[in-house]
Amino acid sequence: MARHNEVDLHGEVLSEPVILMNNGQFERGVLFLKTIERANYNPDGSKSPQRFDTPIIISKDPETIEKMAKMKILDMVDVHGVLCTVQAKKKNICKICKKVNETIGTLVYIAPLYLEKRYDPYMEECDNSNNMRAKAARGLELLKERAEISNHVRLVGNLCADPAFYNGPDAPCNTSYMIAVNRKVKIP
Repeated sequence: MARHNEVDLHGEVLSEPVILMNNGQFERGVLFLKTIERANYNPDGSKSPQRFDTPIIISKDPETIEKMAKMKILDMVDVHGVLCTVQAKKKNICKICKKVNETIGTLVYIAPLYLEKRYDPYMEECDNSNNMRAKAARGLELLKERAEISNHVRLVGNLCADPAFYNGPDAPCNTSYMIAVNRKVKIP
């Protein structure tokens, strides 16, 4: 049986994990990662620059939240999970008039089935010496080395509407489409 909704990430922790507690129990954990996309070849034969992504990892599983709580900024982690979406209020503040604008949008996140800190002896040395600059440089090196596995998503589903094509500043043509995917894993 094929897996229809599967995500594998290798990334670097961007900020302190957000851990929500209720009566001393873990309720929800949120982790922000930095991942890197491998460089692609453009139609003219030139190579596009590598780009960074910032996926959000959200879990309600107490064991996973406990692992998240132990993670620190710049830790390298491996995640295997499923892609999820939820309707959410999104807020932004106008830079000119300072008005708070609210809209309903879609939050895309990863629900982890597996989450582990990746061991790297040099990263551990940087932890012990509190040399954050060396740790950040080593983290970027590791992301580039693992660019092929840093952002791997496999979705199999049905198109909900015709694809929309548009030209963007970074690429000659981009495509946007909605896809319906069966979830084989119950997300708590």
